[in-house]
Amino acid sequence: MKRIAIIAYYPGPLRVHPSLIQAAHLLSEHFFVDIFKCHNDLDTEVKNIFIDVIHFSKYQTNPFARIASLFKGLKVINKHIKKKGYISLICVDAYGLMLGGILKMFNNTPLIYYSLELLSSKTGHFSTRGNPLKKFLYISHNLVLKSMERYFHRQVYLTIIQDEIRWHMLKRLNKIRKQAEVVFVPNSRIVKEDTGSVKSRYLHNELGIPEDKIIVLYSGSIFEGIGIQHVIEESIKWPSNTVLVLHVRGNKNIIDTLIDKSAENSKNLYVLTKSYHEKEYYELLKSSSIGLVWYDDFVDPNYYYIGAASGKLFYYLECGLPVVARRLPGLAEILEYNKAGLCVDNARDIGTALKSIIENYDAYSQNAVLCHRKYDFRTHFKNVVDRLLLLKASYPRAK
Repeated sequence: MKRIAIIAYYPGPLRVHPSLIQAAHLLSEHFFVDIFKCHNDLDTEVKNIFIDVIHFSKYQTNPFARIASLFKGLKVINKHIKKKGYISLICVDAYGLMLGGILKMFNNTPLIYYSLELLSSKTGHFSTRGNPLKKFLYISHNLVLKSMERYFHRQVYLTIIQDEIRWHMLKRLNKIRKQAEVVFVPNSRIVKEDTGSVKSRYLHNELGIPEDKIIVLYSGSIFEGIGIQHVIEESIKWPSNTVLVLHVRGNKNIIDTLIDKSAENSKNLYVLTKSYHEKEYYELLKSSSIGLVWYDDFVDPNYYYIGAASGKLFYYLECGLPVVARRLPGLAEILEYNKAGLCVDNARDIGTALKSIIENYDAYSQNAVLCHRKYDFRTHFKNVVDRLLLLKASYPRAK
């Protein structure tokens, strides 16, 4: 079998990027797959003999140290290119594309750009509030990285992105004017049989939640732009048989504040910061009844145009959880069109949406599972595999 390389410059363990893991497993049905990424102590072995995870450096938050780690990455990946030969480099987001683009100058290996996050001058703007120097450095970093992304994006032969709305935004941000090949792959899950059919009582037991309570779950990263504080303020007005569980990671100060709020409001707010492997995470999901997708950031296009890029959305749907979401571009098309949940304009309307879903819960839950099947990751990623198989046929002498 011939080889594919995936290049990702991310700080976290591989398991926090399930789309990449799924993509690698689907590619491994036809190719050997090498995943080049930053070292992380929480990385675990990928149990697939056709997939190899190669760590090239530690992720660096300091921009000057990051340059050195990127050069190290170039050296490591280039060595493997020369030794093994790849029919394509799949470059994940701006840093991955920058590494792949530079390597292409010396090896002429075809590039695929896998866009998971939209980069703009507004990326990370909440984290620089009140610090002019940090804001200047952050914006300067984003502008330099964006110019590199734009340059190398013009040299790819295929772009993978979650939906058409985000593709139009990416083209605008990267000034792509010519006709370009694109495949839409939602940040969804590979459909498995009966994922959502067996319910769990995990969260009730773990957090001491009364058995008769309906759990509304928010699971994911937490930062200022999420606007979760508005949700918490409104949650006291929700139906009396509901509780809000926040399973969060991210900004420690915000998490500490949430924990304090949960102590004040111990009857309807619970906070969980535990990290889970996939099997355990499904137990958490299946013990919930309704999923919450919430973003208050109307400035950063990566969150405003979240649509089919929302990983938590598809985890909820897979487990049969109807979803309440902020009305943002792309979300209503998934949820309301498929009758798998409701979108609201502000946090004040969440309670009314919850009441409607609870009154018609079985129908919404069944539609959630059907909606997830419609967005099956395997079905959509097959379009990428088919293009690579055509490319494979044109590289008969590749190693």
